[in-house]
Parts: sequence; structure tokens; C-alpha cells
Amino acid sequence: MDAPASPAALARPTWGRAGWAVVVGAFLVGFAQGPLAAVGWRFDHLPGIHIDGRFNLYVLEHGYRWTRGEVASFWDLPIYHPAPRVTAYSDAHLGSLPLYAGLRAAGLSPEAAYQVWFLLPFLLNYVAAAWAARRLNGGPVAAATAGYVFAFAVTALQHTVGHSQLGPRFLVPPAVLLAHHWLTTPDVRRLSLLAACLVVQAYLTIYLAYYLGLLVLATWVATALLNQRAVSWPTLARGWWKWLLVGVVMVASLVPLVRPYLRAGHDHMQADPRWLEVYTPTPEVWLLAPDLGVHAHWMHAVFPTLAGHPGLPELHLFPGWLPLLGLIAAAALAVRRCDPPAVLAVAALLVVLVTTRVGGFCLYDPVFRLPGGGSIRVVARIVLVLLFPAGLGLGFLLDELARGRRTVGVLLVGLVVADQLVRPWGDVWDTHRTPVAGVNDATSRLV
Repeated sequence: MDAPASPAALARPTWGRAGWAVVVGAFLVGFAQGPLAAVGWRFDHLPGIHIDGRFNLYVLEHGYRWTRGEVASFWDLPIYHPAPRVTAYSDAHLGSLPLYAGLRAAGLSPEAAYQVWFLLPFLLNYVAAAWAARRLNGGPVAAATAGYVFAFAVTALQHTVGHSQLGPRFLVPPAVLLAHHWLTTPDVRRLSLLAACLVVQAYLTIYLAYYLGLLVLATWVATALLNQRAVSWPTLARGWWKWLLVGVVMVASLVPLVRPYLRAGHDHMQADPRWLEVYTPTPEVWLLAPDLGVHAHWMHAVFPTLAGHPGLPELHLFPGWLPLLGLIAAAALAVRRCDPPAVLAVAALLVVLVTTRVGGFCLYDPVFRLPGGGSIRVVARIVLVLLFPAGLGLGFLLDELARGRRTVGVLLVGLVVADQLVRPWGDVWDTHRTPVAGVNDATSRLV
């Protein structure tokens, strides 16, 4: 997949064994202290509390039974009888159902298949972000940092453990790189690949596809503003019909997924405007640390008035000090250089500006009044997409600080890991996971 080359280097540098060891080592640390801890070293827990975690498992198991012909309709989940299209009340998991169904067909129990289904996206998310950094000629420090922040930032972990459907985000990095590159070197292949990323991400989870679309639009705006000379305006104008055709095909590909949601929303799920407002970020929640992280205790003391906010825990949006500072610094560098990490940092800040409510006013509010706009009601989840430009911007800044010095690079990656540690004291996971034994016991009583 093509992506723009960094101005700093025309040839992709060779990492060597030490470089790959940094990237692999960072992944192992993040995976062990985050998602693997959520399911337990003995695989004796399910991610999420009793409601959301078990509901996701129920939807996946329903989908698996549908593939075996044991249930007649995928979209008519057999709860809330006789209401139709209940599957469209939440994420349908159509994109990730083949993975779960394959694990079940291989003989895994529903709980074991769900655990693997939960864990695998963390690997894919890390690889995708690290790949993007390497594609832009970043070194091991840039790749490890981008991958770690995108996959294992504590705010991502907290959102994903509670709502496992938000786990698969691995199409965000290639989509954003394709968006940036297409504007400077437009062709049908790149735009088609971008459209494919958006479509597949939508089938994985509509929420993240929608917010990925916002980041893509912001990337085009930032690229056009900061690097006008590099944008091929004549080519864009001449090929308008080709771009339109790609858009039509993309929309047509989404119809089978979107139609049940639109019908279900029209029938049963009109969003309450008050809740739309509750789940829109305000400036202070970007500094509200997830309770899983090491910064939680003292940062919660700084903002005690938010402790009872009705939008919690969705509004724990603090990405960590290093990603936050890295994003701001990378955006500031866009004034004198227009490489992709800097441009994407500006795009991320544009998205934050549009979606943050200040004094009761938010530029995003008109979207809620569009058809279906209120269905994507938890605007705060956009942080899961913005972690990619944050990690990428930080990664390239740290890469420059390391400048090939192996020991310095390892120390810098270590600082990133330390900034994103899950609290090692107390039973921090009590309110974020469910014992498998308890789930099986409850199920046996129902049967």
C-alpha cells in the first residue's frame, strides 16, 4: 500500500535485530499488562462487566448459530420479543464474526472464543500503527511508540475492555496514510483502497468507521491548508467522475449494513438530545485520566467535580502526558515542515476543536440534527481514532531525539510505556472484567 515518503529519508532504514527487539519487546509489555491482564493469565475472566461484555458474547454467539442455520434471522436477535431488528440496537459484529465463528468451529467454547476474539485486535492495532511509522521511514523508536500509544494507551484499554466491539481499529493507520497521499498524488487505486478501509472498518464497528471518516476529512483539510503546493489540484479536478464513482461504490457497499440500523433507529431508538450533549467532550475531560492508569489518583483530585459526571466512564479521554505533548509539538512543527506526522497532528487537533463543547457551544452539534446523526451518540469515543496521529507524532519526535543511539531509544520507549502503565496496586480490574466461572454459573441456572 503506497504512502508518502518522509522528507528526511528517501530509503527505508534498516533496523537490525536490536531495532526489531525494541518493537517486539514493547508489544509484549503492552499486551501483558493490558489486554492479557484483562482476561487473566489463566484466561479465567471475560473483558467488561456483566452487561456489555456478556451482551457482546451473546451477539457473537447468535451470529455463529446463524452461520450454522440454527436461527432464521441474523438481524432479529431473540430478545425484547416481539421487537424486530434488535441486533441493530448495538454493534452487529458482522466484520469480526468470521473470526469468532472460526474459533467456535475449531472447538473452542463460547467464552474461550470470545477471549481470543478480544485479544487479537490488540496485535493487529499495534502492527498497523508500527507499520505506518515504518512506511513513513521511521525508526524502531517511532514504530514502537506509534504502536504502543495506538494499541495500549490506557484510555484505549479502558474503552475497549468495557466495550469490546471497539477493539478492531487496525484499518485506521492505512486509511489515514492513504488519505494524505491521495490528495498529493491522486489516483483511483489509492482512493479505492481508502474506501475499502472505511467499508471494512464499518463492518467491524460503525462507530470507529464514522470517526475515521471525520479524521480523513480533517486530514484533507490540514493537507490542503499546510501544503497547498503539493496538492495536485488539476488532477483532482480532471478525475472528479472517477472519485465520484468510487464514492458511489463505497456507499452501495455499506447499504446492507446501514439499512437495518436506520430502520431500527426510526422505529425504536430516537436519541435523547440531552444524552448527546453529555457524551460530547468538554475541555477538562481531555485531562481526565482513566481509572486503570497510574495517573488516575492524583489527576482525579485535580478535577473532583467530574467524579459524578453522568458520561463516565466514556469521558476518560486523557491519552497520557507524552502523547498529548507529542501531538501538540508535532502540530507546532507543521509551521516549518509538512511531513505526514506533523500534518496528521494538525488534523487531529482540528477534530478535537470541532468535537469539544466549550461553554455549551460545540461546532459538532449540527451533525446531531442530520438523518442518523444522533445514532453515533458517544462522541467521546473519537479518542480511539485520534490516538494514531498522537502516537505517530510522538514517535517521530522521539526518533529524532534518539538519532540512532540504541540505549537512548530504549529509554525513550520505556518512558512511553511508563506513561501508559496500568495501576499495579490493588485489584484494579474488579470493575472491568467478569469471572468466567460466574458467567457459566449464571448460564447454568437459566438453562
